[in-house]
Amino acid sequence: MRNYYLYICLALLLIAQSGFAKTIYKLKFSNSTPLDFSVQSFELSPTRADKVGTNGSLIDIRQLEPLREFKGNEIEMTAGETKIIGLVLKSKSQMKADFFVAPHEIQPGIRALDFKFDCLCYHHAYHLEKGKMWYRILKLYHSLDASKLTKSAEVVTLSHEFQPWKNESSNDR
Repeated sequence: MRNYYLYICLALLLIAQSGFAKTIYKLKFSNSTPLDFSVQSFELSPTRADKVGTNGSLIDIRQLEPLREFKGNEIEMTAGETKIIGLVLKSKSQMKADFFVAPHEIQPGIRALDFKFDCLCYHHAYHLEKGKMWYRILKLYHSLDASKLTKSAEVVTLSHEFQPWKNESSNDR
């Protein structure tokens, strides 16, 4: 008899969770720098959460140990879910560049309280070596409260703009 109640509870839980719509977070990037690069995002293992905020150069994307690529920089999430993301810029240029990222814009704005995004627009300047890859580890948390606003699937666009930064005080760049 106990198993019967357990199965009923599990079935009710699955039915309740199926009512929560998924949200697709679309990471959109525009480039105002003279540097030519491509942007890719990858899902990383949750064990990499202690590395959120780290960045640097890569020789091979496998150094990040990606689980999978987010095609089109689109991340599908349900309420309460957290994703660790590896953002990778691949230089297509033979010039090095210093850059920063303008704070992200959220569309639709009503979704601004639905998530927490430890991203790359933290008033930091970054450096991309010529012909190399640069990475930053990010974290996106989709709020449990987000499901209260809608039961339908939605797309939330998080736009970032790469800006050139000139480091006048440094002679080594």
